[in-house]
Amino acid sequence: EEGSFHLAGTLLDPQMSGSLKVSDGTIALRDFTNTFTGVKADLVFTGDRIEVNTLSAFSSDGGSLHVVPGGYVAVGILGASEMNLAVVADRLVIGEKNLLGYRENVRTQVDAALSVTGPVANPTVADASVEGKLGGITLSHGKLAFVLTPKPENTLALALPINPALRVTLRLADDMEVSPPGMSMVVAGTGMLSGMLSAPRLDLPLEIRSGEINLTT
Repeated sequence: EEGSFHLAGTLLDPQMSGSLKVSDGTIALRDFTNTFTGVKADLVFTGDRIEVNTLSAFSSDGGSLHVVPGGYVAVGILGASEMNLAVVADRLVIGEKNLLGYRENVRTQVDAALSVTGPVANPTVADASVEGKLGGITLSHGKLAFVLTPKPENTLALALPINPALRVTLRLADDMEVSPPGMSMVVAGTGMLSGMLSAPRLDLPLEIRSGEINLTT
C-alpha cells in the first residue's frame, strides 16, 4: 500500500491531489460468510474528484467484483457531491446470515452489471450494459432460507451512510432454491427491485419448478 494526499481550496470548491494504491488487501464484512480477498485499488485525487483507475476484489468462495476504470466520485458540500460508477460482478459467490433482518441464510452466485450515479448520499443504482454483461442482477446456483416475519429484525440502511434509489432488474436462474419454513422450492423468475434501500420494493413473479412441503405434527 502507498499513497499521498493534499487538500486545498474551500469547502465549496475543494482541490485535492495525490493517489492511493492498495494491492492484495482483504475485507471482511459483518454478516457475510465470505471474505473479499486480493483487493486492489488505484485511486487518483485530482481537483474535486476521486478517479478510479482500479478497484477490484475476489470472493473467498469464488468469482470477482470490480468497478469499471474511469468512474469517479466528486466531493463537495450543499449537494455538490456526485458519483458516476459502473460495477460488475462476475460469478461472484457470496453468503450472508441475517444481513436483512429476516433471519435469512443465503449463499448464491451473483452476476451483475450496475450503474451507480447521482448524489453521493442518494445515488441511483440501475441496470447498466457493461463489458458484455447483462444489465441488472442475476442470482444462480444458490439457496435462500428465511423465516417469515412482519418486519425485519434490523435495518440495513441504518448502518449505511447512503440511501440509494433502486431501479434494478432481478433475475433468479432456474437452479435457485428458496426455503421458507417447512418448504423447499426450486424457482425461477424475473422482476424489478425498486424503491429506496431503506424501503425497497420487490416485484418478482416466480415460477416454481419443483418443491417439497414438510408437514410436521
